[in-house]
Amino acid sequence: MTRPAKSDVYVMDIAPLGALADELDACITTALESSSNVHNTIYNFDWDGAAHDAALIRADRQIAEDHTMLTAMGDLRDAQRDGATTMGPMITTLRTEGQALEADDFTVAEDWTVTDAWHYDAMWSMAQAFGPATVELLKAKQAQRANDAKTATARLQPLADELGAADRKTRAGVVKATEALNLSIGRAPTTASDGKKNGPTIQLVDNETPADGDQPPANPTVNGDGTKPTTETEGVDLDATIPGTGIKIGGDGKSHHPYLNGVLNPLDTDDGTRPIPTGTAVGSDGKQYAFYSQPPYMVPGPDGKLVKNNSFVTPNSAIVDLADPSKIIGHAPVAQASGVYDPATNRMYVVGNPGDGHGRDREMWRSAPIDHNNPNGWASGPWERVPGAVLSGDRENQIIGLKGGGYMLVGAENGGPVTAVAAATPQGLIGQTGGQVVVTNDAAGLIGAYGPTVVTDQFNPATGVDTITLRTSQYALPDAPVNPVTHEQDYDPRTAISTFSVTQPPPPPPAPELTQAPQ
Repeated sequence: MTRPAKSDVYVMDIAPLGALADELDACITTALESSSNVHNTIYNFDWDGAAHDAALIRADRQIAEDHTMLTAMGDLRDAQRDGATTMGPMITTLRTEGQALEADDFTVAEDWTVTDAWHYDAMWSMAQAFGPATVELLKAKQAQRANDAKTATARLQPLADELGAADRKTRAGVVKATEALNLSIGRAPTTASDGKKNGPTIQLVDNETPADGDQPPANPTVNGDGTKPTTETEGVDLDATIPGTGIKIGGDGKSHHPYLNGVLNPLDTDDGTRPIPTGTAVGSDGKQYAFYSQPPYMVPGPDGKLVKNNSFVTPNSAIVDLADPSKIIGHAPVAQASGVYDPATNRMYVVGNPGDGHGRDREMWRSAPIDHNNPNGWASGPWERVPGAVLSGDRENQIIGLKGGGYMLVGAENGGPVTAVAAATPQGLIGQTGGQVVVTNDAAGLIGAYGPTVVTDQFNPATGVDTITLRTSQYALPDAPVNPVTHEQDYDPRTAISTFSVTQPPPPPPAPELTQAPQ
């Protein structure tokens, strides 16, 4: 519609659009659980050989297809929900005000032009009978109502135009998502001439060569082109961030409490503890989150006296909405957590170290589906573990959605390099326990690097390459002297900046056109 007509608006009912979005939410949740259960069942079979390998490839391809389909379903749900949320109040206002004007003897035309329809003819003779003063009062009333009609027209017509624009935007979103959904349904190994699935296909997997089309989705590739880190800031460490935002969530300063964007972090923690950032995340609606350890400065020593606490990790990272950085809204099921939102599943995924957080193993967990009426509710659980291990390391990590597509996980390890892995889906990161080195632990890189956090991700569509700017931290310069009292180097932190690249897989070739043989 352009400007919707009054008679159409009076009978509009936007509720079914919102109800459809809610039903899609339920469908996405059910489909996600079923897809995950099938994938996990195949991976948990206790068997070996070529048939097993081919089945795993097929399972990976299927969950990737499901991921594409669920992403399209999520886009359709969002278009419907956004349309209902935007258009509902407009429809209510137009209908309520229009009907109120009509009840007050105004005429509201189909194009929302308002005119005064009061019965002046009958009133003029009565006013004249009462004298000139009454006539003037009637003239003033007529002028006031004419002005009221003009004001109402100026208010209702633009609102009706906004409703028309919102309707067009909603329709475009629904059409785009529907086309993507139809395309995702047409990704089976065999298709009909219209590009849709041509029924179920049975393929043998007990051979050494996987069946045609059963290759897993191509993953982005982390390249080994990391540059040597250059010093960024001295006297601070970590400065965890969200790519492209400029946010800086600091750890212990050389001589100050942890900072948040240059001022003392307001997070309320127990006496004697402080907030040490472990990672960040962006939620479904763009909300920005930070994850924290909360270690005490001092702990009891063997003799019961307080000594310096050399552990910076605590279990179950605290989750904070950075819009209200003084409040903890929940806890992750792992230590040293970072997170990412996956629109296909409408869930948050977090990665971190299990237990007390001091081991090399990392795990991936996912939240319940996000309730858009309670966007922070995911932080309170429940949580579900994604089976398998991810990039190993006993220091901080960060998982992000890449601008060019897919997901990347970068992590550090005490005494080791900073490494990264990438995949088409969050689940695709499972099993990639060793990654590509992006910062070496030597003079060519940064000795003792920790706390990797992505500062920017710049994607070049022409080359299909994401250029990642990475911030890492260093406890002290490697040649700094050892303090004779503490028998360790004095804390003299700094951050450093380097870059590396991630190459996106080439787009799939277009499907060949079907031609009819000549008769």
